[in-house]
Amino acid sequence: MVTKIVFAIVNLISVLVLNGCILRIHHYQFNFVKILRRLMMAAAMTVISNSMIALSGGMIFAEVSYILFYVSMDWVSFYLWSFCLKYTDHNNLFNKLHRLVALLLFADSISLILNLVFKHEFSVYTALDNEGTLYYLARATSLYNSHLILDYIVIGAGVIFVISKMIKSHSYYRFRYAIVLTVFGLLIVLNYMYIILNMYLDWSVLLYAIAGATLYFMTIIYTPGRLRNRMMSHAVDDMDEGLILFDIDGNCAYYNEFVKRNFADELDRVIAGDHSASSYDRLIEVSRTDVSQAVIYYENNVGSNFRIRLEPLIDAKEHNLGSFFLIEDITEETRMMNELKEAREAADKASEYKSTFLANMSHEIRTPINAVLGMNEMILRECEDKDILSYAENIKASGGALLDLINDILDFSKIEAGKMELIDNEYGPKNMIKDTYMMLRRRATDKGLRFGIKFDEEIPAVLLGDEKRIRQVLSNILSNAIKYTKEGSVNTVIRFERIDDDNISLVMEISDTGIGISEENQKVLFDSFQRVDMEHNRNIEGTGLGLAITKQIVEMMQGSITVTSEVGKGSNFTVSIPQRVLDNKPSGKLGASTAEMKEKYKVTFTAPDAKILVVDDVELNIMVVTGLLKNTKVMIDSATKGMEAYEMCKNIKYDLILMDHMMPYPDGVETFRMIREEGLNKDTKVVVLTANAISGVEEEYRAIGFDGYLSKPVKGADLEGMLEQFLPKELVIMEE
Repeated sequence: MVTKIVFAIVNLISVLVLNGCILRIHHYQFNFVKILRRLMMAAAMTVISNSMIALSGGMIFAEVSYILFYVSMDWVSFYLWSFCLKYTDHNNLFNKLHRLVALLLFADSISLILNLVFKHEFSVYTALDNEGTLYYLARATSLYNSHLILDYIVIGAGVIFVISKMIKSHSYYRFRYAIVLTVFGLLIVLNYMYIILNMYLDWSVLLYAIAGATLYFMTIIYTPGRLRNRMMSHAVDDMDEGLILFDIDGNCAYYNEFVKRNFADELDRVIAGDHSASSYDRLIEVSRTDVSQAVIYYENNVGSNFRIRLEPLIDAKEHNLGSFFLIEDITEETRMMNELKEAREAADKASEYKSTFLANMSHEIRTPINAVLGMNEMILRECEDKDILSYAENIKASGGALLDLINDILDFSKIEAGKMELIDNEYGPKNMIKDTYMMLRRRATDKGLRFGIKFDEEIPAVLLGDEKRIRQVLSNILSNAIKYTKEGSVNTVIRFERIDDDNISLVMEISDTGIGISEENQKVLFDSFQRVDMEHNRNIEGTGLGLAITKQIVEMMQGSITVTSEVGKGSNFTVSIPQRVLDNKPSGKLGASTAEMKEKYKVTFTAPDAKILVVDDVELNIMVVTGLLKNTKVMIDSATKGMEAYEMCKNIKYDLILMDHMMPYPDGVETFRMIREEGLNKDTKVVVLTANAISGVEEEYRAIGFDGYLSKPVKGADLEGMLEQFLPKELVIMEE
């Protein structure tokens, strides 16, 4: 009787262990967890029924206990088989067979239960020993043997899958399957011994708790952790970065293969705690500090470059566990950065050379143009001969075309350098369109082209935008249309589309009957320095920049430009530019242009008591300024050298100084500074009058201290406007 009680207590402990595993296993997400829980539940039922056998007090109770024991064993067999398939990832095979296997074992369970009636599986007999009556199994029938064979076949099939998976697996994973086989093998051997020895009590079932706990620990805790650590170790060793772990005392706890390869000379000292005589020592010192993060750049003895970052190791409860170095090989990055730096420096030098070249080109070309157009303007002002005036008009047109080419190049340089700025001001679209149209009309009519314009009278009268750039866009497209149209017409439609109460899109449609543009050429139409169909258009003037600049300007104003064209039938350009409305009153009819009403030049003011100094190393430029200001009656002194101007300014007080920049030493800037330092003209307004018209120079001159800026070739109206602005008001007499 004592043996039975001990047996029952041990079984109870086994059940408690299994239930503990069942409760703990619930939170894990492995694909076999659900099956493992059911296996443990079936095992717990087997242990309970085994205890019932030992404690049976009658034949019926003993037989029922045996039935429960063997039925539980059926489902232990099923879930062992299921676990083996799930654990070895034979999910498809499990899905195909599990219903059939479950059906066979269910039939076997029914057969066992019917043993109560038919006694066809086993019998229970009485025997005497020194502890009293025991009930044990004897005279097993063929059906009972079939029951055992079925259980062992199902378990054996599962074990075969585990063995097969273990053989095929990488050595890292064989351990996980070997553990399962060991547990299963031990259970099978012990159970077989119970059958052979014809033991009263099945002590092998007591090992279910050990087996369950072992499976739980090995399959869910130990094996995944062991594999994870080994995988992590290999993954870390295969990293392209280095990793060094330090404990809270700054001692090296781990380093990967990357560190071993690249820091071999330092490793012994790092591990030993020798922190002397190397630039790497700084890392060790950092590792012993409380800083949250530090970055150090390091070069080893073979010239490889590394970026080494120190970070603390903090757990979920913000406890300090140590620190680690993450080491990146930035040798290639450093090389590329150096190359990029060199390339950037080369590009900056090239840009500087280009800017210098453009400034010099602008100066050298604008200087003679200034003389040509300046003298020509004086002819237009003073000559009465119609033929000579006609010649002068042609000179003015040709000079203007040449100036347009230079402006295209300079505008392109501004856009390329990102220095082109939009200056919004209020303007009347009607006058802007009218003047642009009339400026180009003569060029069209000289070629025998019909040059028409249709203007929407409902366009708001006053808009806010960059009038100069919109005029440039329209002028560029119209000029192109005229250039590439030999006969027929060039027509312009100006309309608008309402965006909201305060904004419109100003739409300009320019169509021509010119040579047209093929689809292939339309793809490169807006590219810089690109001219379409060069073979047939080589004699047409232009740089190939006009449309590229136009597109850039339109996009800067958040607008759009499109083209439709057919070779031999002409082209149609549509430009849409958003503008803010300042006055919604309709503009009205286009009417006659002020450009059509040619008036004789008339001076706007005189200043006979004003005295100015013109400084320029080219005497012809001085003659142009003197001629253009002749009607203002201003007294003009001149100097062709900076030092000469400086000496004059020490003794003569001037009301305004017009200063050229690019002169032999001292140049205009140095001369300006000398004049500002001493003499009678420390406070005299100084306007730089220069052929340097590169992007950003006006701002540079104003930063130096110049009061105004005029670029050559200078126009008489602009020159008079500058004098009117800067001469003392009491000296200026306005003409009516």
